[in-house]
Amino acid sequence: MDIQEAISEFKMENALLGVRNPMKVSRNDLAISALQEQAEREKGCKYCRGEHNISTVSVTRHTSDREILTKIETLYCPSCGALMDGKDGSHAV
Repeated sequence: MDIQEAISEFKMENALLGVRNPMKVSRNDLAISALQEQAEREKGCKYCRGEHNISTVSVTRHTSDREILTKIETLYCPSCGALMDGKDGSHAV
C-alpha cells in the first residue's frame, strides 16, 4: 500500500465513522496529515528536484587576512538535507 492509498483508506474510514466515534476520526485526521507531509517531503524541495543546479556549492572560508572561496561537491541538499545521488545534483525520489 502506498501513501495515497493509505490516505484514501483513512478518509473512507472517517466517512463511515461519522460522529459516532470522534476520537477515532481525530486520530485518522492526524494520520492523514502526517502522511500528506511525508508525501511532500518525498518529492524533495525545488533544489533537489533539479530546478536549480546545486551539484557543487561554494563555501567561503575566512582567514585572518582574507576570504577564500572554495567549490565543493555536495552529498546532501543544502536546503532540505536530502541525499543527492543524481549526476545533475538531483536526489532519488
